[in-house]
Amino acid sequence: MNTHIRRQFSVSDVADDHVWLKLLEGEKKGLEFAAYADAETLNDLNEGETVTVTMKSRNPRDTEWEVADVENSNQSGRLAQSPA
Repeated sequence: MNTHIRRQFSVSDVADDHVWLKLLEGEKKGLEFAAYADAETLNDLNEGETVTVTMKSRNPRDTEWEVADVENSNQSGRLAQSPA
């Protein structure tokens, strides 16, 4: 069973196959890390925006993550969804 998390982030950077996200809540607030995402999701993300992201772990140690769903926190509208 894959681990899933849902948190609010700011988008720091968008690259070819991943997005850099900065955690905006919780005890690890400020932590920045990369998460893999499909091209459609990456195209909908912009540096500096605030988003709520649901991610799933890609490995048993929960050290590699993939974006499963994104909601734009500024507009309350869903941006994109990749297969979970």
